Amino acid sequence: MPGPFREVPMSRRSFTMLAAGTAASLVVPLSGVSAADISATATAHSVSFDKYSLLVDGRRVVLWSGEFHPFRLPSPSLWADVLQKMAANGYNAVSIYVSWNYHSPAPGSYDFTGVRDLDRVLRAAADAGLFVTVRPGPYINAEVDAGGYPGWMTTSPGTARTDNSTYLGHVDEWLTAVNAIVAKHQYTDGGGTVLLYQLENEYSSHLTDGVGASYMAHLYAKARADGITVPLFHNDKGRNGNWVPGSFSTGGETGSYLYAFDGYPSPSSTPPDWGYFGTGGATGGSTASPSTPGFEAEFSGGWFDCWGGAEFAGQGYAGARATRDAVFERRFYLTNLANGIKLQNVYMTFGGTSWGWLPAPVVYTSYDYGAALDEARNQTSKLVPMKQIGLMLESVPDLAQLDRAATATASDSLIKTYHLTNPDTGAHFYLLRNDHTVVASGVTLPVTTSVGTLTVPASGGMRFPAKDAKLLATGIQLGHRTLLYATAQPMYQATIGARDVAVFAGRAGDPVELAWLASEAPAVTILDGSATSSYDPASGLLLINATLSGLIRVLVDFDDDAPPLLLLLADDAASATLWRQETAAGPVLVRGTRAGACRPEHRRGRPPDRRHHGRQRSGGLGADRDQGADLEQRSGADLGVPVGESGRHNAAGGPGSRVVAAADRVAVRGRESRVGIRVRRLRLARRGPDRLGRYHAGAFRPAGAVRRRLRLPLRRRLVSRPLQRHSRGELGQPVVHLRDPGLGDGLAGRHAAGHPPPAGTDRGPGHHAELDRDGDVRHPLRTE
Repeated sequence: MPGPFREVPMSRRSFTMLAAGTAASLVVPLSGVSAADISATATAHSVSFDKYSLLVDGRRVVLWSGEFHPFRLPSPSLWADVLQKMAANGYNAVSIYVSWNYHSPAPGSYDFTGVRDLDRVLRAAADAGLFVTVRPGPYINAEVDAGGYPGWMTTSPGTARTDNSTYLGHVDEWLTAVNAIVAKHQYTDGGGTVLLYQLENEYSSHLTDGVGASYMAHLYAKARADGITVPLFHNDKGRNGNWVPGSFSTGGETGSYLYAFDGYPSPSSTPPDWGYFGTGGATGGSTASPSTPGFEAEFSGGWFDCWGGAEFAGQGYAGARATRDAVFERRFYLTNLANGIKLQNVYMTFGGTSWGWLPAPVVYTSYDYGAALDEARNQTSKLVPMKQIGLMLESVPDLAQLDRAATATASDSLIKTYHLTNPDTGAHFYLLRNDHTVVASGVTLPVTTSVGTLTVPASGGMRFPAKDAKLLATGIQLGHRTLLYATAQPMYQATIGARDVAVFAGRAGDPVELAWLASEAPAVTILDGSATSSYDPASGLLLINATLSGLIRVLVDFDDDAPPLLLLLADDAASATLWRQETAAGPVLVRGTRAGACRPEHRRGRPPDRRHHGRQRSGGLGADRDQGADLEQRSGADLGVPVGESGRHNAAGGPGSRVVAAADRVAVRGRESRVGIRVRRLRLARRGPDRLGRYHAGAFRPAGAVRRRLRLPLRRRLVSRPLQRHSRGELGQPVVHLRDPGLGDGLAGRHAAGHPPPAGTDRGPGHHAELDRDGDVRHPLRTE
């Protein structure tokens, strides 16, 4: 890792935040098919698309992606932490920018080592079970200085973002270096999980004079010449229909280029319809390219705060998180889904920190962004709808192929309704959204089912909090049976050994009703919580009714040849404690907040001796040693019995654990799990940094007494120099910064207003650029 780093102690406050939100203590074996199950092996795979969705090895995949910039977390050992948290919270993909100026300190010099190790990032994403979208520019914006162009280019006579030969010479050299790494990690040849590759970013120049088309054609040809075989795309700045398929030459190749766009609507606005229900045409979002699936390469996961703090009235990123909260996410993200957006990337999911002179002048050091994972990598309440949506997309394949269906109108005019159907399976989906500031109660809706149109619920009505939304389904497959309808949002479903499991989620206090057809009266057992059931022999209709409160468990035995159904009804708080993972023994669903998580190779169902690891790994679910014992899931009579050697009580987020469903006996162990070790460190960290010894980037050297008590191995340092920890960088406060000569001549830390650089640092000649209102860079290297 080039350049000296200044080491400072991490604050007690930072330790406390890092200790928040670690996972798990209650196991339910699950099985199912998802994009994350598609392992990267050394065999060829196919990646294509039609108008509905991506087709990965012939299977439809809805891409639910989050943006993460490794250069905003310059500690390689922490990359896996972010990526694993994303995967645990329902994401099946990650999108990463590769910033040219971060890797190229001088012409002809490209550094991909240490904190710049792109190869390691791509391996970590594959380990976490995430598909990858790579975005190498050459221009990226991202509130990065000069939009990612290296400072040495300010002396170039070329014209940026054109087909100028001098400029393209620099670009080709950069892309050669990047593509040599990316090409090794493509899903198409089995080397990794890179699924998509972006050309340029938000390019709105030279649309009609031929220069822009020539430039885009050059970038396309360069990617293919460098062995990039996955589909390519461009991210349109807004919804202008720029650079749709056919707008520039692709060398005769067809069916391998997608149109994508971005959008950051105001949280106080009505969610926009950028697809099926919108205005249509070239400026209508996904309608600009009707033969490719709807693709939001960037959609608001927050917003950046500017110098002066006016954006959020001085509240900083706490204000960003408050205005784009969980309710915002449900309304806006589900509206995108209803409009046919099948590739949705949340920008940002982890914002991090803009170190050194990397940030553009418009932003200060922190790039927290009000994201779902905050700057200290803590999980926030914004992850709850992320997980609910992500797991739903993974386990309800009908959502990957939707057409607009006949208009359906709710009984309350406050509720806006979107109706869609899968043309192959006949499943129907209804997005119901309350755009008003009052609660809507007693709402009913006519829905299409296999027995005709029914008004649901049959008793009472649905409840919609102010400014909130939910997705309802009819005719989806839940294991061995077809759901007639449900007034709660599906979250997860799978067959578990001798049992089907279905999870539905919603707001606490919501009345919910679920219905199935049965030829005889099923046996219904309420295992936990409060619910009622009724069966009408004339119609064969079974109804389950409940009011969401915690986790309600209902076992339904239909007395036929199919497995019984375990129904889990979770309010938001309970759904946040459910984690689906996969182990060598099979898939599991974990409930709780205290223990570890599965190793990543188990997440994707891969064998421990994965080819690119070069060594075998062992372990499963990392139990917290402080809690006394490994977790063990048993079968049969163990249903509902506490596990763990001390037989502690069951409480969500508490110290105990309880099996809520079981198949065959599955032992889930792994005392030396990396995540389990991390949890133990973080728990001890609450006592303050003085008790823990020194921290380094990518390594922890515990003080002797602490290490002996935890029985932790003395881990080797993964980097050659300690990486400093910095303060949160609140506006107007002094901050400690990184100086890294590898970023270019004299690049030092950017400082809050009124605070000069630390003594002894050399700012050197600045090469900052202005960004115009559209985000295009303006500096001595001309842009047009």
